[in-house]
Amino acid sequence: MKNKSDTPNALNNYIIKTKYDRCIQILHTDNGSEYINSEFKKHFSKNGITVEKIVLYTPEQNSRAERNMRTIVESARAMLYNADIPLEFWAEAINTAVYILNRILIVQASNSTSLEFRAKKISTLSHIRTFGAEIYVFIPDTLRKKTRCKE
Repeated sequence: MKNKSDTPNALNNYIIKTKYDRCIQILHTDNGSEYINSEFKKHFSKNGITVEKIVLYTPEQNSRAERNMRTIVESARAMLYNADIPLEFWAEAINTAVYILNRILIVQASNSTSLEFRAKKISTLSHIRTFGAEIYVFIPDTLRKKTRCKE
């Protein structure tokens, strides 16, 4: 989203087109103005969604999200440090951290990962490689451009 005004449309699309066929029951917000308007109130009441607002400037009330963010950021920082990669690859490290964290065991669902719990399919980590590992790409001769050097 480029503007806060895009929030209602984006959230409506997310609520209507959920990836895992689950309904949103409670929406926690930080009292942001993008969530406090008549269009949202009407939509939430129509879909049976409870809106819970936290007190301004108290991230402690949103402890689960804060803990998850801390875990993701610390994982990304550790991967960048371990691989000795510059900070310009921060987004890739964050994406990798989230990808891996979605595929490790969680306590709430017995013997399943968060991905398995939501998508109802078994996940595997056999395709995972070390973050920042040097790789080589094979390009077949048929795809290489042949250039001739002038002598």
